[in-house]
Amino acid sequence: MQGTSTKDKTTLVLFDVGGVIIDLDFHDARSTLESEFLMDPGTFSELTRSGYTGEVLSVTEKAMIGAISADEYLLAFQNGCKRPVPLETVQRLRESMLGPERPEMLALLDQLRKQVAIAAFTNTMALHWDLLTDPKHYRFPQLFPTIFASHLLGDAKPSVEAFKKVLNALSVNPEQVVFVDDSLVNVSGASQLGIEGIVFKSPESLRTELRNYVDF
Repeated sequence: MQGTSTKDKTTLVLFDVGGVIIDLDFHDARSTLESEFLMDPGTFSELTRSGYTGEVLSVTEKAMIGAISADEYLLAFQNGCKRPVPLETVQRLRESMLGPERPEMLALLDQLRKQVAIAAFTNTMALHWDLLTDPKHYRFPQLFPTIFASHLLGDAKPSVEAFKKVLNALSVNPEQVVFVDDSLVNVSGASQLGIEGIVFKSPESLRTELRNYVDF
């Protein structure tokens, strides 16, 4: 009996957002906080830690699962500076990490969604979510029927439980899904459930790899 091919099995492609669909830029915010407001490099690293590997969650990890508010998140960065910094400045710096959309990815998504279901799953927080979903800033949300935001889901990548929540909400089995993320750690988390994973490197290489799973 002939088995089902990978292309026949794939019914959904799940995308990360930051680092895949949009650019991320941490440099300007970090250099400003450290040079102008005297934040220690170690403090910045601890505040922005987001791998969910430590015994105690960082403020960024808490914000990404909705455990603290945007104000609490910004206050932690303000308190981490040795020179006074207005909260408005902290907010602007933390929002500045969200870069522009990648036109090649918008084109790929628009083409792909005509052949297979697509959805997005992003580790984000309330502070960034308002910007990400503002049509004046980004067009990509219009291409997705569903976008899962970690702070609303109450769980974040690479947690297996987070992926289970997404799959349950979409009513799909792990073997039907291909997951695209620029983080190997997140792709590995998904693979623990049996989800096929692609580590994003470029729109061109992604298009080639996706053709192993979808005809488009």
